Amino acid sequence: MYHPPTTEARGEGVLMCNPFGQEAIRCHRLFRVLADQLARQGFHALRFDYFATGDSAGDDGEGDLDGWCRDVLAADEDLRLRSGCKSVSWFGLRLGASIASLAVARSRYPVQHLILWDPVIDGNNYLDELAAAHLRARRESFGARWSFDARLINMAQREIQDEALGFLLPQRLREQFATISAAALTAGRPDAVAILAGPGLAGLEADLMQRWVAGGTPVTTTAVTTTIDWTSNEAMNSSIVPLDVLQSAVALLKDSR
Repeated sequence: MYHPPTTEARGEGVLMCNPFGQEAIRCHRLFRVLADQLARQGFHALRFDYFATGDSAGDDGEGDLDGWCRDVLAADEDLRLRSGCKSVSWFGLRLGASIASLAVARSRYPVQHLILWDPVIDGNNYLDELAAAHLRARRESFGARWSFDARLINMAQREIQDEALGFLLPQRLREQFATISAAALTAGRPDAVAILAGPGLAGLEADLMQRWVAGGTPVTTTAVTTTIDWTSNEAMNSSIVPLDVLQSAVALLKDSR
């Protein structure tokens, strides 16, 4: 979905990179609202779905991390062709932030500003989070039966081998997720990086920042008051649009010249 400027064009584009699975559903409205706000500020914005996700071709479970990185590059190319922009920034949330970071190393064009909100930095931890969230959701859906029917627990334990909250997570994709690390994410060199984080940087986020800075990439951190447990039952199927994150992202992009 291409969002052209609705006011005087700035000659800058913003590519928006979705997270995975249920998190992509929860952030759909956030991305749409952010794209509309960027258009009102004169930006060209593009939202897209990776292969085998959302409205794209391919069946659930057919996507893979390498292919999604290529999708980012293809979407970036499309945005540049549609808009005529030579300056494009990327905004990513959760796994989308990680995919964007990985794709930077393969981009034939410079990425002006890489804005990361709550990036997945440790792939094994992320897989553990998805498994725990799936079990929590199953426990809640079965209610009291969960505590005395071992068959339900065994079924859920089998499910987490290739599923996460209703989305297929085959072994190939699990293995690719496991390779995500601070070292892998910082292989590329965008012109600048901004990390949206809650009060105080977590250890993994600090490591990410230090690695980019050591390689000569300037990094800023912006504190946001919104903290979301993306894998919680409370967040599932909700539509989250935190105002402070929207304002911070727009401000960072407007100041990125």
